[in-house]
Amino acid sequence: MSNRRATSSKKSGGWIALSIIFALILIGIAGYSYYFIRHSISNGVSTAKDSFLSAYADTREETYAQYHDLAFEVSEAEHHVSNDVTISISAIKEKSILEILRVSDVVYIIDDGTETESGTTSWLKVSGTGVFTVNLTAAEYVIDNERHYVLVRVPKPVLDSSNISIENFETLYFSENVWRNDNSVRSGEILARNQLSEAKQKIQEDFEANEQYTRLAEASADTILATLIKGINPDIPYLVVNVEYY
Repeated sequence: MSNRRATSSKKSGGWIALSIIFALILIGIAGYSYYFIRHSISNGVSTAKDSFLSAYADTREETYAQYHDLAFEVSEAEHHVSNDVTISISAIKEKSILEILRVSDVVYIIDDGTETESGTTSWLKVSGTGVFTVNLTAAEYVIDNERHYVLVRVPKPVLDSSNISIENFETLYFSENVWRNDNSVRSGEILARNQLSEAKQKIQEDFEANEQYTRLAEASADTILATLIKGINPDIPYLVVNVEYY
């Protein structure tokens, strides 16, 4: 009888141990499955999160751009309504020639007597000025009242001989050929006149050969034309004036 109880107790203990082992195995499998599923879900959530953030950023930028464009159009419409102006250039059109830059030069004219009828030697130091001008009679104007903009197309600045003046001259050396009988006051006047005419021509050549003067003339024309147009339109704020040359 005692042997049966012992055997029964052993069998019962074996089943209990086996059940515990199976339970531990199931718990392990369940734990691994939970970890695997959770890890997979976490990766899926992370991927979905990244996709959502990317889509959100794209949508936000697109929406912002749409509202920005809409706001700009509304603002432009209100601006045009509240700033219904007319740009005037009538005072500019009344001008035919616009003086834009005055420059000066000094030249030396030397006649050593070999090229003069009287054999007189004369050395002159001549100071002269020139004025660059723009012909406004040939100007073209493009006016945009809504955008407060004016484009002025004018011929390039020029320096005509009529705009060159001899301001002063100094005789550095003068000598007459006493052996010539044709020396006279008249011959001296002719020589002086010829030398001043030569000086004027040389001054003009100096001006025209100096590219810096040309750039300065165009820059001066830009400033003067913009100042004039803005000056006759004082009630138009932020008026933009551009100048082009042809």
